[in-house]
Amino acid sequence: MSTGKKVFCSILWAVAALVIAELLLQARSHIRYGTSVFNLLSKQTTYAYNEEIGLQLLRPNSIIDGSQATIKTNSIGLRSPELLPGKQEGETRIAIVGASSVMGTYTRKNEDIISYRLEAYLESAFPHIDINVINAGIAGYGLVDQRQMFERVIKPMRPDLVIWYSGFNDISGYCHKPSSKVTSGLPQLKLPSWLLSIELVTKNSVWLRTVKAGKEGMLNPDSLDLSRYLGRVNEFLNSIKTAGVPLLTVTNARAFREDMPVDEQMTLSETARYYNHCFDLNGLHGAYNRHNDLLADATFDAGYSVLRLDQDLPGGNKYFGDATHFSVVGSDYVAHLFYEHILSLGLLSDDSKKRIITSGGSE
Repeated sequence: MSTGKKVFCSILWAVAALVIAELLLQARSHIRYGTSVFNLLSKQTTYAYNEEIGLQLLRPNSIIDGSQATIKTNSIGLRSPELLPGKQEGETRIAIVGASSVMGTYTRKNEDIISYRLEAYLESAFPHIDINVINAGIAGYGLVDQRQMFERVIKPMRPDLVIWYSGFNDISGYCHKPSSKVTSGLPQLKLPSWLLSIELVTKNSVWLRTVKAGKEGMLNPDSLDLSRYLGRVNEFLNSIKTAGVPLLTVTNARAFREDMPVDEQMTLSETARYYNHCFDLNGLHGAYNRHNDLLADATFDAGYSVLRLDQDLPGGNKYFGDATHFSVVGSDYVAHLFYEHILSLGLLSDDSKKRIITSGGSE
């Protein structure tokens, strides 16, 4: 066989191996989580753009089934039970607004996510009240999406309380430089976003691209311009205030804590370093702490209550499935902290409910 044919055959075998590997990964994802490229082919995707609302939500009225997670959605496209269009007499509605941690991306059953567990705790304490806790979290949402979720979906439901757990999605934006438009030359080729083999290789090689601290080229969290983040936080708070709805803001927790051994932190922070590749371990701590402090300060300045979950929730694998998403145990723990905070503030008593609606509910 000539050298040219050998090279061609080698390339052909390599491509075939990659295709087979990709198909196996897609099949594994479909079995475990009910999501894969096969959903695109069958038009049964996990998410669907709602033209009327103007937001990407979960596929409505669906059971997105996998061996690792089963997501049941209502007619709107939320991982939440169905609600009547109009609020009923004597009904109390609480909405938890956020992203993947609220949606429960890695939680197997709807019944184990934060909103369901909080509803169960509240119903046990207030059996005479019809309580509905709405899960208004969609994976990938940033602060702008969350504000729009409140304004377009939650506000018309007339909630008695909004709990805001924003997540860390906006922080990853520091690591992505705006793309410049190419006016001449050949078009840039991009791989499809649904390729799992590329994501798998990238995630499993995080340790090659990041170190514990001090790698050249990493961002210094003290140098970050937080003005855009603060502006978006204030836009959300202003929207809440305009609507006259009580708010409980919750700061964002993570599995890796600064008081842990460094090697343990490196293991627990792997997915965070994957999505925020411009920060080393110390940089992540600094960035997360700065944003949590800003979120808390802005909320206090607006006259609302804050729960410092970043300080109150223990780290580690018991409470987290990865760097920032809760395990089943963690979801229940967080729901109980929400429950205790609601009780301590008297947010569901008739007198305090009237007081909070008029004053903003500050501590």
